[in-house]
Amino acid sequence: MYMFNLSAGYYGYVQGENYAQSDNIVNRGNNENSDAVEQNAMVSFMAIRNNYSGFSGNELENLKVTSAHEFFHAIQYGYDGWEFGWVKEATAVWMEEYIYDEINDCYQYLSEFLENTYDPFNYDTDHGYGSYIYFSYITENWTPDSFIKNYWENAISHNSWDQDYSIQTLTETMEEAGLDFTTVTRDFHIANGLLSSDPSFEIYAYEEADSFPMSEPSFAEIIVLAEDDTTIEISSWMGSFASEYFLILVEDSSIVETGSGDCCIQVDLYSDYAADTNVAAYLTTITSGDNSMGAIFTSNSQQIERADADSLILVLASMLRLFSLMLVIYALLNWIIRDEHHPVFRFLQSMVEPILAPIRKVLPPIGGFDISVVAAMIGIEVIRQILLN
Repeated sequence: MYMFNLSAGYYGYVQGENYAQSDNIVNRGNNENSDAVEQNAMVSFMAIRNNYSGFSGNELENLKVTSAHEFFHAIQYGYDGWEFGWVKEATAVWMEEYIYDEINDCYQYLSEFLENTYDPFNYDTDHGYGSYIYFSYITENWTPDSFIKNYWENAISHNSWDQDYSIQTLTETMEEAGLDFTTVTRDFHIANGLLSSDPSFEIYAYEEADSFPMSEPSFAEIIVLAEDDTTIEISSWMGSFASEYFLILVEDSSIVETGSGDCCIQVDLYSDYAADTNVAAYLTTITSGDNSMGAIFTSNSQQIERADADSLILVLASMLRLFSLMLVIYALLNWIIRDEHHPVFRFLQSMVEPILAPIRKVLPPIGGFDISVVAAMIGIEVIRQILLN
């Protein structure tokens, strides 16, 4: 561990220096201090700044949480130095909260996380600081604190140098604890919609929610129902494993018993599947009519899943988009270079002319301007939209 006059804004950091047993061609990357067999274990050093003047909070408290945070990074490197950044930061912040629960320096990351719920907890390294709340939710409501250690012990079975296995490792660790990743993640988002310490909320409560920097989630939209409103349309975008919250106010409407008996509001969920290979979307209605578990209607959850045929549709739609790009490049080369012997031009010509030539027979050039490319692109986009819808 070193103490430096670090650049402004840095609490501290841990840096991997080399693989464990780096000189051993057989055991390179295997931590000689453990009984397990690691692939990407690394030796590292920790740097702590020499003063915390100018930082918010108490200087000694800053030193405490930074030491816990950075020391756990060093432990992580002993398991898998290439594990993805979001889970490194999320579990390191979880550790500083676990060791120094009374300090709550971690709340500075929580505000950003709860204000951007449309970004998944594994969005990127910076978002990962606030994602500590995901692991806090799990260890408060579902598992012992040893879940964090189990995660890192499972991480070594995947080679993170090749790709991101963090969600797979998370799923495997949950399955060992008898949990389902989808269910836990959905319930996590419900808890973030309530942000309550009320013990009657059971798995939807946080012990420290009453001291969180915000008492409700950031609403994507607030809708006030008029008395004669019968339909509400909400358009939203969010990443995988993410959520968005909408507040529907009913004070001015004739709807006064939402959620009791036969609910007089019907909410339907739709998805256009334009991005992911496999989509499952869930809708849960939470009412503020009473402060009890009965206000959470998990039975109202809806799920949308894509059929296998939809994956083929996405492939076809992507191929059509690629063909449109080829048309643009071909038109530019034909206008700028005008070299029919250029290999790129000849390749594009062989690909697009079988489509453009029949169009020219129907739509000849206007004023010397060839409109076949524009017509082809419009036609391709119409076909793409039909496929995607």
